[in-house]
Amino acid sequence: VVAPRVATRVARDARAPSRAAHRVAPASSSAANASTRSWEFRLLYDGACPLCVREVEMLRAKDGGKGNLDLVDIASDDYDAKENAGIEYAEAMKTIHGLDAANNVYTGVEVFEKAYKAVGLGYVYAFTKVPFLLNAANKVYDVWAKYRLNVTSRGSLAEHLAARKARMDGKNCDACEIDFETDGSQCDDGTLYLCETDEEEAKTASK
Repeated sequence: VVAPRVATRVARDARAPSRAAHRVAPASSSAANASTRSWEFRLLYDGACPLCVREVEMLRAKDGGKGNLDLVDIASDDYDAKENAGIEYAEAMKTIHGLDAANNVYTGVEVFEKAYKAVGLGYVYAFTKVPFLLNAANKVYDVWAKYRLNVTSRGSLAEHLAARKARMDGKNCDACEIDFETDGSQCDDGTLYLCETDEEEAKTASK
């Protein structure tokens, strides 16, 4: 989880132009569930990121079992975009995402503001109400989001997307981890399978 990006609130119909106007339309089942949600805000986080998990655990503790903040690990193989406003894994890995009980999608600094507010810590991001401070925070988050995988020695986004695709396609053994030195994945038995990354996907992911 970690630092902030441009606060983008997107209504489900996305009629007004915005950063996330290209969002894939949420599945009807997701829309139907919106009216029965008990949480105030859902945070999509990268469970394979140590720094992110540390912040998530702090927020979980602050929530104290009230259920106001719902936490969804996008790194889990069980992650389902259809249950999360159509936000695909690749998109969620590029920048932090969240959604409210009405299924409005948010990215960047506004995600942090709303997540902290849900657990009673809204004052931490009160500065986001000041436009120039929000813009400054957005720029800082843009840099972090672009380089966070490299900073935490986890390889590139393209490598992650390739490894996940291979794993989800059933090309892995029961438990494989990304091996960035070989640009492939290491299985429990020591064998490797190389992740074939589509060149165009890699270029897009690196932007």
